[in-house]
Amino acid sequence: MSPSPTRVLVAGATGVVGLPAVRALVAGGHEVTGVARSAAKADRLRAEGAHPVAVDLFDPVAVKDAAAGHDVVVNLATHVPPTSKAWRAGAWAENERLRTEASTILADAALAVGATRFVQEALAFAYADHGDAWIDEDEPLDPPEGLDGVRTAEANARRVTDAGGTGVVLRFGNFYGPTAAHTRDQWRLARRRISSTLGPLDAPWSVIHTDDAGTAVAAALSAPPGPYHVVDDEPLRRRELDLAIAHAA
Repeated sequence: MSPSPTRVLVAGATGVVGLPAVRALVAGGHEVTGVARSAAKADRLRAEGAHPVAVDLFDPVAVKDAAAGHDVVVNLATHVPPTSKAWRAGAWAENERLRTEASTILADAALAVGATRFVQEALAFAYADHGDAWIDEDEPLDPPEGLDGVRTAEANARRVTDAGGTGVVLRFGNFYGPTAAHTRDQWRLARRRISSTLGPLDAPWSVIHTDDAGTAVAAALSAPPGPYHVVDDEPLRRRELDLAIAHAA
């Protein structure tokens, strides 16, 4: 008799990484439930082979009910502002709330319903500047101002591990690809001869294609507990990234 498929609840299932993750999970034979906030997004999940569910991620009771019967809870929920608004005061407040309140509620739900694994998205650039030195996952976090919620999000994954489950943190690089809003913003600015790159042009910048990020989420279902960098195998210099975007635009 073949083993039963793993049942996975994905928060942020219709986002830039969520949809590729849902595809990869379904392709791997898993039974996927995805959180969708609209009828159109629910239809999109059905088209990918997932079961949509409408849940307020800030409602502990609703989240626990949605998590019941699932083996794995995955939190990919973010609210990243567009490039034009990213530097405004309060622009990242909702994103921080998702990484603190919603992540905590999801981890609590995973523990309450007996899910054995919790996967949490995080950042590969939440470190102090080390120049050209190689940074591994043991380096202490030093997130940019306004993104400190990543500490809480990662702590929630550790909490699941400490309780006897498996907490996995995926520290994603900057996303690129045709569905990534940041990539579209970069193209738009490049057509106006404006670079969206900040900082020294010879500094390294780790990126990851959205499809590869989705594959990493599926791989996290069999990974040992702990944090993992999810980035391309060779970091770009910011100058190289600027040139690539300029040529593409």
